[in-house]
Amino acid sequence: MSHFLNPVLMQAFCDTIKSSPIFTNDEKYKGHYNLFCVVMERLDKCVNYLNQHSEPPKTEEDFITFLVFSCMIIDATKMLLKELGIENEYSSSISQNSFKFFRTVCMSSPLNISEADCPTDDKFFEYLRALAFAHPFETSRPKFLLEEEIQYSPWVISNTDCREMGEIADGVGIVIYSSNDGGGDGIKVVCFSFSILKNYILSRYLLIIEITEWAKTQIADAKEEWKKYKINRNGTSIQILEEIAASLKSRYKEYSDAETAIIYLKCSTTVHANEKAVSLYRQAIVDVLPALCDSIEAFDYEAYSNKIDSVLQARPEKVYKGLPYQLEKIFTCLDNDTPSIKTGFALAQVDAFSKGFAKDYVSIRPYEMSYDEIHLLVSTALYLEWRKQMADTPTER
Repeated sequence: MSHFLNPVLMQAFCDTIKSSPIFTNDEKYKGHYNLFCVVMERLDKCVNYLNQHSEPPKTEEDFITFLVFSCMIIDATKMLLKELGIENEYSSSISQNSFKFFRTVCMSSPLNISEADCPTDDKFFEYLRALAFAHPFETSRPKFLLEEEIQYSPWVISNTDCREMGEIADGVGIVIYSSNDGGGDGIKVVCFSFSILKNYILSRYLLIIEITEWAKTQIADAKEEWKKYKINRNGTSIQILEEIAASLKSRYKEYSDAETAIIYLKCSTTVHANEKAVSLYRQAIVDVLPALCDSIEAFDYEAYSNKIDSVLQARPEKVYKGLPYQLEKIFTCLDNDTPSIKTGFALAQVDAFSKGFAKDYVSIRPYEMSYDEIHLLVSTALYLEWRKQMADTPTER
C-alpha cells in the first residue's frame, strides 16, 4: 500500500536510535535522547494520522487538524536538525530549494509579494499556520507585510468551499483580513493546491533520512573507536576477564557476568573436599574465554551471552520440584552489598539445596561460608549435574 508519508522511514529512525547504547549513555549524545524519544512518539502518531487523512480536507476542522499534525512533522525534523547541527538543502534562506513549493502562491494575486520579499517555504508555512490557528488572533511578524500592517483570519477554506468558489480542484486556502485595505475592503482569499502543501510536508518529513544517516554514522564511529581496544589474551584468566568487563563497560553493555566469573575464579574455598569439583568448574570458565574474546571483537553480544551463560547459568534439565524457587532466593537474597531481611530464609534454601543432587559434588555449609563461596558452590553443583545429564543423554543418530 502506498502512503503519503512512508512509515518505514520513521521506523528506521526509531530502530537506529534504539540499536545502540551510545544515545542513552554517551555524554556526547545522551543530552539529545529525550528529544529523540519525543520525536519518535510524535512522528508515530502524526504519520499515522496524516496517512489516513491525505485527501483534500472537506471541512474547516479537517483542514486545521491536518495542519496541526503537519506542524508536528515539520517542527520535529527542524528541531532535530538544529539540535544536531545537521545542514540540509533547505538550511540556506537564499537557496532555490528553500522556495520550491510556495513561491508562486506568494508572488501571485492576491498576495502579490515581490521576488525580493518572497518568503521561504518554511516562513510561508509559519505565516499560514499563524493565521489558520488564529493564534494569537493576528499576525504582524512576516517581513513581507506592509509597515504596521496586521493580518487576521476569520476562517480557513476547506476543499469543499474552494471547489464551490470555482477555484483549484484540490484547493484549500485561507481568508485574510488586513488592517491595510489598499483602497479596498482589506479582504484577501488565498487558495492553493493541497498537493503543493502535501509535497512541502513530505519534503520536510524526508529529512528524517538525513537524521537517521547521522545516527548511523555516530554508531559506526563509536564501533571504530571500540575496535581499537584489543583484549590481551596472554594475561591470566582473571586479567582477561577484567579486560572483557572493561571492554563491555566502555561499550555500555552489561558486564556483571564477567565480574561474577572473576569472583568465582578468585574466591577461596574453605572445604578441602570441594577443590576438585570447583577446579572443574573454574576450568569450564577458562575454556570459554577465547570464545568470549572472539564474540566481543566481532560485536556479537548474543554469542557472548550464550557462551558465558552456558557456564554461569548452566541448569540441568531434570530437576526436582522447588529447585527454581531455591535458586531464585539464593542468587537474589544473598548479597554482600545489600543485606536483606530475607537472608535467613535464603540460607535455609541453600541448606535445602545442599541436600539434593548438590551433595554428590560439593559440601555446602550455608551458615559458615561467605555468600560468594555459596554462589560458587551452588553454580559448581548445577554445572556438574548439567554436564552429567548431558553425558547420560543418548546422542541421536
